[in-house]
Amino acid sequence: MKTIITMLALSTFVLPISAPACKILLQAQEEIPAVHAETILILQYHKTHRNCTLPLSTIKVTPDGMTILSATAWEEISGGTFQRKFKVRIEASDCSLKISRPCPKGGLNEKIVVQVRSGELSGG
Repeated sequence: MKTIITMLALSTFVLPISAPACKILLQAQEEIPAVHAETILILQYHKTHRNCTLPLSTIKVTPDGMTILSATAWEEISGGTFQRKFKVRIEASDCSLKISRPCPKGGLNEKIVVQVRSGELSGG
């Protein structure tokens, strides 16, 4: 019995621990845009595998319901956390960014919904 308990205790240190794949999120929008408006979206990417050799250029961002007008390069804002700004024009009330990154450690395949104002403001 003592041997079994010792083996169970040791197995907790031997079992592989899997870290989650890279994380990406859309920073909170300061202002909720309306359809046909232009806005800035900020993506933050956190590298969870410190020894990752894939360049940031392998991150693909595909807009759905919006058009990307311009984008900055990825900039490291803290250890292992990078950010990129996108100037976009909202084309539909249902918008999202599809983000993908191939990686042998799980990669990244996310759909981030962008909040859009439901009604348009009327001019006066």
